[in-house]
Amino acid sequence: MDVQIEASWKEKLKYEFAQPYFANIVKHLKTEREQKKIIYPRDR
Repeated sequence: MDVQIEASWKEKLKYEFAQPYFANIVKHLKTEREQKKIIYPRDR
């Protein structure tokens, strides 16, 4: 999964990003955005 994060963090967290629970979080956040809900911290 391509996560927009600083490279050193991305390297340390790559195992977590590959886990099923992380994909579920991403899916949930996409759904929330589609429903125009505010996600904090706000996108830049």
